[in-house]
Amino acid sequence: MRLKLVDSENVGIETTLSYQQDPLRQMLSSPIKMEDYTDPTPQGRRIAPRFTIELEVIILTQTKSFRTRSINVSASGALLKDELPEEFMTTSLDIIIVRQAGESKKRLLFRGKAVGGPSRSCRITFQACVKDSDSELKETFRDLEPLPFIS
Repeated sequence: MRLKLVDSENVGIETTLSYQQDPLRQMLSSPIKMEDYTDPTPQGRRIAPRFTIELEVIILTQTKSFRTRSINVSASGALLKDELPEEFMTTSLDIIIVRQAGESKKRLLFRGKAVGGPSRSCRITFQACVKDSDSELKETFRDLEPLPFIS
């Protein structure tokens, strides 16, 4: 399958991505687990601490893709710089987070969905991941301070 990538930073510039969705879906593991985290919110809405970090994020549906960057990320989801297109709000998403690891890039693969549908949103939640993607993402947070909870 070849998809056109819509790059939110370079509107009008399209690139193609050769992407095999079925093998990735077969590699998805159980949902992301959060150990030893106590939710600081009075409503009990947070299941993971959030970290301010800008990472490249590529989001795919069966037929379309969208490229943006994160504002903040947790082990359970991300706040994105740009709103998702409307057609992304009501379907399962394959999410690729590109993590710079020294001189090379690592691609972390997740299954998720948009948060806040059916209206447009810039939030996604992770529901499952390909083996080791969750631990790789948590490794990204190792030297970062979590965002404070503001009531």
